[in-house]
Amino acid sequence: MLDDQALLEPAFSAATPRQRVVLIREFANRRATGLFDELRAGPDWRPQPPRRVPGLASAVLFLMVKDEAEIIGQNLRHHYALGFRRFFILDNGSSDQTAAIIAGFRSAYPDAGVFSASDYIVGHYQAKKMQALVAFMQAYLHYEADQPDWLFFVDADEFITFASGAGDERRFGDVLADPSKTLLVFHWAQCASDRVLEALPVGEDLSVALPIVWPRMKVAVTKVAYRLNHGLEPIQGNHLVEEFPYSASDVAIMAEADFYLFHYPVRTVEQLRRKVVNGNRALLATADRDGLSGTATHWRTYHQWYEQAGDVALRQVVEEHIDGCLNG
Repeated sequence: MLDDQALLEPAFSAATPRQRVVLIREFANRRATGLFDELRAGPDWRPQPPRRVPGLASAVLFLMVKDEAEIIGQNLRHHYALGFRRFFILDNGSSDQTAAIIAGFRSAYPDAGVFSASDYIVGHYQAKKMQALVAFMQAYLHYEADQPDWLFFVDADEFITFASGAGDERRFGDVLADPSKTLLVFHWAQCASDRVLEALPVGEDLSVALPIVWPRMKVAVTKVAYRLNHGLEPIQGNHLVEEFPYSASDVAIMAEADFYLFHYPVRTVEQLRRKVVNGNRALLATADRDGLSGTATHWRTYHQWYEQAGDVALRQVVEEHIDGCLNG
């Protein structure tokens, strides 16, 4: 799917597996930015409700969640409608109704395999936790006749979304069925409300409550899926993989199929308050090793602002997010 693959292959062949990850990020960001900006400005821009991609039935969707009751149900239903039938979830000590909503989803969709575990370690060790969950999944499903092929990693506020009225979801299926592909690279499309919301209206669809999608890709941020049993492991945040020992032709940039991760990181004052408090608590519990204690520093900053000015500071963050999504 790399249309300009010939430009990337010479550099790839001379690079180490770790250096290839950097090349993938740089190339994918340029490619996705150009495609998104062109599509977003054109007449075919029309985010689509999920239409089933049959190949996703052989994939596994991994999530790590905490206090996401207002959004986790819609996330699971969205990805179920897209075609996922296996969900592995780490619930990091939620104190709201997150666990009950996951259980309700399991009951409502009996053809979906839903594994959910209570994660008691507060520290921000997402990459290691996901690697552990993948290892568990492989052992857990060992005797299943239909073995998983692809692993997808999303957060509760990320929705795999088709963003064109002209194309179709078969292009996604073609990538999944292509045995030469080992890594899928998605990009964020940031979304926001049209005004500062104190809380999300009960039962309201996110696309209605937060209808603004940025007019251009202001910052390119990747998330990945990869083929199982190829030695790939996600980095912190699931934004890329640790190493990539394969060729450029093994990579699919999903913007080329008009698929993005519609991202709802800042939704309401209530949600942001919860996220800032939980995020800061997780960072404080993160051991000072492997560089992890220095990650996600923006949450430390937001928490400092919140301590100084309370919800006034949070409303300002929401306003800035809305402005960024309105104006790119």
